[in-house]
Amino acid sequence: MAKRENRTFNLFLSVFKNTIRSIQNNQLMGVASVLSVGAALIILGMFILLSMNMTHVTETMESELELKVFLKEEYTEAQKREVETALKEYEMVQEVSFESKQEAFKGFSDSLKDHSGLLKGYDENNNPLAASFVVKIDKPTSVSNTEAMETIKVYAESLSDKGVDYVKYGEEYVNAMANISSSSKMLSLVVMVILSLISVFLIYNTIKLTCVARNREIRVMKYVGASDSYIRLPFILEGTLLGLFGALMAILFIRTGYFYMIAYSNHIIYLPMNSSLLPPGEVMLPITVFSLLYGSLIGAFGSLFSIRRFLNV
Repeated sequence: MAKRENRTFNLFLSVFKNTIRSIQNNQLMGVASVLSVGAALIILGMFILLSMNMTHVTETMESELELKVFLKEEYTEAQKREVETALKEYEMVQEVSFESKQEAFKGFSDSLKDHSGLLKGYDENNNPLAASFVVKIDKPTSVSNTEAMETIKVYAESLSDKGVDYVKYGEEYVNAMANISSSSKMLSLVVMVILSLISVFLIYNTIKLTCVARNREIRVMKYVGASDSYIRLPFILEGTLLGLFGALMAILFIRTGYFYMIAYSNHIIYLPMNSSLLPPGEVMLPITVFSLLYGSLIGAFGSLFSIRRFLNV
């Protein structure tokens, strides 16, 4: 048993030494392969970060949506009470609060902060804003916020004969964010395919140079009875190591860049409705796991394709 374990250890030690020797003999192509995988993963990581944060911002926006039911200019108190009662009695409606024209104007003015001068010429008496009911929802877990909002919107619009003018809940912003999120995911997939092909090609050529340099050695090993697996393993390990080195480089770059992005997000990025970027702890773990798997698999596949031709002797 001890002899078998010692033989296995010596085998892995021999394979590892051959791998390190091969990397040292092809340093230029090895560096090119590492940089290729690293650059691919940095670009992919940026798209993944964008996709994850766009999804997060969209979900945050949906969770904070409020539906506004605007009343006609000349509504009566009886119509106001009738609309309020109808809204409160509707399912999925949690709370209904009234916002007068004056309150709407003050809130809008306060939201402009340093740009409140844009409202010059308007005051609380001649402001163009309409009175409205602010509706908060209490939806079932099986229904999304947007679906619930759309359902209540249709119902509220049916109250037009009672004084309702129009209904809004920011659906344009949510739909725009959802479309951007979907597009970023699709773009990430396309970029990943293109960069993967480039990375595999470079690693393929790196391992191919090693195989050419050691072609005679490979033939001798084949003639003396060495198995394909034994011959193939050092080359696959070399490609895997090159891929992992590239992945580690990308992880370090992405991690550093994202921490800086978080630190300066309030100054360089506008996020709607008090949204925020995902915390690094929720982002870096999946990106780290993805990068390590991606780098090692790209390296292994590139090596596997490269060595296959040289084993046919």
